[in-house]
Amino acid sequence: MFGKASLIIVIGFSTIFFTMNSNYLRYTTSATEGYTGYYSDMNAANIASSGANMACNNIYLNPSWNAGFNNISFSGGTLNVTVTNLPKDRVKITSIGVSYGFTKTVEVIIQPTSYSKFGNFYNKMSAAPATGDTLDGPVHTNDFLYVHGSPVFLGKTTSKKGIKKLINPSNPVFVGGYQSGINVPLSYDPDYLKNISLTGGKAFVGVGAKSFVDVDLTFNADATVTYKERYGINKTTWDAWSAPVTAPLNALAPNGVIYVDKGNVTLRGTLSGQATVVTSKRGGNGMGTINIDNDIVYNNDPRTNPSSTDMLGLVSEQSVNLTYNAARGDVSIHASIYAQNEGLTIERYADYPTIKNMNIYGGIVANDLYPTAVYSGLNPTKGYRFIHKYDKRFLSASPPKFPTTGTYEVISWLE
Repeated sequence: MFGKASLIIVIGFSTIFFTMNSNYLRYTTSATEGYTGYYSDMNAANIASSGANMACNNIYLNPSWNAGFNNISFSGGTLNVTVTNLPKDRVKITSIGVSYGFTKTVEVIIQPTSYSKFGNFYNKMSAAPATGDTLDGPVHTNDFLYVHGSPVFLGKTTSKKGIKKLINPSNPVFVGGYQSGINVPLSYDPDYLKNISLTGGKAFVGVGAKSFVDVDLTFNADATVTYKERYGINKTTWDAWSAPVTAPLNALAPNGVIYVDKGNVTLRGTLSGQATVVTSKRGGNGMGTINIDNDIVYNNDPRTNPSSTDMLGLVSEQSVNLTYNAARGDVSIHASIYAQNEGLTIERYADYPTIKNMNIYGGIVANDLYPTAVYSGLNPTKGYRFIHKYDKRFLSASPPKFPTTGTYEVISWLE
């Protein structure tokens, strides 16, 4: 009896141990397979991310690069990358990583970094933001950031050389923070914008000896433009003005670029639509300036109508100038302004009898910062007080073909 019971016990324990061992082996195999699957899945994701980063770097080094990568071995798997051009100069990078049967995809959209993203950008600063000045949006200078009193900087502020206070005390207010040691070169290619205007825009170009061009332009709220032009052999000898012409903006310049070659433009009005007005100097003394003689505003103000698509760029090889008019009063300018050689200037600012407001909605990108008013101590007394509100749409969008820094920025990254 005892022997039979012992045999039953032995068989029972053997069955239990066999079952446990089988389960252990199954669990071990399952865990190993799970780990291997997890590793392969993560490796595929890492390959895809690496491919996207490699493509971004190649485009940073060479903006025209679009070769991609075709079925190359990478990190124990394979990598495929395609580069696709999108509207508005954007580029889509699709990176696919494969590892042991697992596939991961990363899609990245990048676009040229436009100077319009800056609320204020100055290569150098011959004048200083002062008490009463409010600068909105990202601010940058490749110089010292000079301050006079207590100007307010609402956006992230950067400079190459640091801060210099011109009077004591000076207590600038940096709502968006401040960082030094940052350098962003200032340059653009006028030939590129000229070619754009000749193939889908509007180009005002001289003929023969009459190579100088002068244009008067008014934007109208009904999405039209009224303009007239004259041509000259130099900056003082001109033909008579042409008769005014009114045309739909999208017919005059379908791509939005209005280019004045070796000349100046004077403008004002209410813009309905999108446009970039460009003036080039082309070696012509006294040329390359955009003159503003009255308000230039959007028909649909984005501050009250968030769906507004009205957008203006003013790109000057020389300067953007507010003409003198003592009777004008406050002036409003809705635009992103770019002045390659000089900056935003106020003609005869010291001759105004009182202080007025220059209300900028957009941004200013310029070689230099110029004075806009006469001060008595910390208080402006004559000229124009600088009141700036940044158009936040310019963080991700820009006026047509507005100059770029030559680099790209990521606007979306999907894994």
